[in-house]
Amino acid sequence: FFRLKHFAVTVAYVWGIRLGVLLFIFFSLEGGAMLSIMKHTVGAPDGSAGLPLVNWSRDHGDLRIAHFAGIHSLQILPLAGYYLAKNRKQVLVISILYFLFVAALLVQALSGTALFF
Repeated sequence: FFRLKHFAVTVAYVWGIRLGVLLFIFFSLEGGAMLSIMKHTVGAPDGSAGLPLVNWSRDHGDLRIAHFAGIHSLQILPLAGYYLAKNRKQVLVISILYFLFVAALLVQALSGTALFF
């Protein structure tokens, strides 16, 4: 997807795949942050009450939220390129907005603030 120039799909879809892969790799490194502190909750020990289904902390920062959103860029950005964007510039704007959203989730978790205050 990075070397070839001609594809049987739209340019927006190809760029969605390219940027999705790049953001996936970048945000996969968030797992390293959890490994470095040996827990996923910031501001409290792991194991407190969490949100239903995902068990993300309701009271403190949880690194799993940003990690989840970041690794799913591999699915979200190609889909956005296929269904929403018409050209490379639109995919780039969507990717930048998604990056900022996930980065904000990470900063919020690292500050020890819960997803829903």
